[in-house]
Amino acid sequence: MAFNMLLAMFALQWDIVVESFINLIYTYGANVGSVMGNQWLLDITTMIKADFAAAAVLISMGGVLGKLTHSQMLFMAFWEVIF
Repeated sequence: MAFNMLLAMFALQWDIVVESFINLIYTYGANVGSVMGNQWLLDITTMIKADFAAAAVLISMGGVLGKLTHSQMLFMAFWEVIF
């Protein structure tokens, strides 16, 4: 039970970071290094998308439950949120 919450919180936070960074790259292109100030977008739609990403990670965890270790599931969540 505790690991499920850890995995969900990791997926939520990691998706917010990844989505905000991709949004910066899409908005500013190659000049993203010069505008890396306070440009992170955090609104309700970003949080809802992060919830869906966490749900997808937990569904995938249910599919491999008992076959992967905890560290392998965190590694899977890391890459699943990106792609």
